Amino acid sequence: MSTGIPQSKRDMIAAKIRALLALSRNEGATEAESMLAAERASEMMSKYAIATADLEALTPGSVKESWGFRRRDVADSTHVVRYCLLAIGRFTDTIPTWYRVNDSAGNLVKLQIAFFGTRVDTEIAQCLVDMIRATIDRETSQYVASVKGEIHGKTARISFSQGMALRVSERLAEIKDAQDERVGRTLGSTALVVNKIAERNEAAKGAGMNPEHKAKDKSVKLDPRAGDAGKAAAERVQFNTAIENKPDNVKRLT
Repeated sequence: MSTGIPQSKRDMIAAKIRALLALSRNEGATEAESMLAAERASEMMSKYAIATADLEALTPGSVKESWGFRRRDVADSTHVVRYCLLAIGRFTDTIPTWYRVNDSAGNLVKLQIAFFGTRVDTEIAQCLVDMIRATIDRETSQYVASVKGEIHGKTARISFSQGMALRVSERLAEIKDAQDERVGRTLGSTALVVNKIAERNEAAKGAGMNPEHKAKDKSVKLDPRAGDAGKAAAERVQFNTAIENKPDNVKRLT
């Protein structure tokens, strides 16, 4: 399938994107440097219609990756970022689920976010969880402080964070739709992505998972003012569309 770009140039572009994505997760880089690297990588992926699957396919000497789970060491089952999991899953071509951590007696200790997919895709999903969680926490704290005495603290915090999570999910869906449309227009087909999803779903079934999710979007039911402020804050979020560098808090289960 031709994109009009010589293979040698696509390899060079993919290598540059990987370098930028690695910089975006470099602990020695400042937050501004990390965000700039991620933004530049996103721009290049959009310009040249290079998707996550392409990054894997363009890796010199790479072999086909097996499907599996990745989970977080930090439990997020009570954090509002959980409302973004379906959108993150679709955005990264992964299936979000929950991993049970039991004690020696078999009692549930905590739930952890897990994603089913390829190595690269599941790492990207977990990095998005990290970034979105941290951004929601930061923006929520700033908002609650700004309306102190006007809106009850707990109400402001819950409504703002839920509103932000809702809009973050919508934005991820919008970006994914635009990417799919761009890839289809540039490559003439989205067969690569469609085949990948079909293969992923079959692998998920083989692992005892149901690839179809029936969860509903979270809606803000408390203070409308705080919820709208959260949605406005979500417009400022800069997404890392792909991160190949493996973070320390991601573990492979299979």
